[in-house]
Amino acid sequence: NAYSQWKGVVKLSKSLTGTGKELAKDKEFQVGYKCVKGDKATKEGKLTVKAGTPVEVKDVPVGSVCTFTEDKAQATVEGASLNELDSTTVATATVAANLVNSYHELGAVAVTKAVQGTAAGSSDSKKEYTIVAEWQNNGKTETKEFKVKAGETYTDLPKLPVGTQITLKEKLPEGNVFSTWQTPGYTSDTKDAVKDNGDGTAIVTVQAGTGAKATLVKVTNTTNIPWYWLLVPLIPLA
Repeated sequence: NAYSQWKGVVKLSKSLTGTGKELAKDKEFQVGYKCVKGDKATKEGKLTVKAGTPVEVKDVPVGSVCTFTEDKAQATVEGASLNELDSTTVATATVAANLVNSYHELGAVAVTKAVQGTAAGSSDSKKEYTIVAEWQNNGKTETKEFKVKAGETYTDLPKLPVGTQITLKEKLPEGNVFSTWQTPGYTSDTKDAVKDNGDGTAIVTVQAGTGAKATLVKVTNTTNIPWYWLLVPLIPLA
């Protein structure tokens, strides 16, 4: 039957979306494909495609269904992350298919520590303060616990998609006979970057344009001498 020998072309295109799409506009994406007619593979292989520049799989027997699968491991882009929930990296077609990658611009957050109050001068300069960061990434909850000393800055939080909300919570230091600790406060010079909940936690929103220079969040602890030490000068000597 001559009709069974007819062959055609299946086109593949690539689209980009998201706040980080401009960072991926020149990237070449690796895609594997396999065409099947009935229960028989008719053509398979690999190809490279760029956004806005479709490619063709030629000499595909008419009636074949082609499945295109992008190599997500090769889809990384500097300064952006692939949002898999909003991406289409597998597509099936008989005539034309489109793979869509959604990229989020990445931003950074750094945390610095300050201690103030009447007992601040007597606090241990080597003391480490423990902070827990929690956020959602591609639908999954991620956490990181880290330590920072007063006057130092922690810069090893991972870069995250712009708009991501990070919850920071410090483990309040234990007081002693010489000092008491108040609920920590959270501030930033970047407008609207930090919301202090007033309960020892804060919400930090990852800002655009911070991939190279992180948004700095200051966590301030106030430690005071207990009130009863103020009575000591009033106690008469024996």
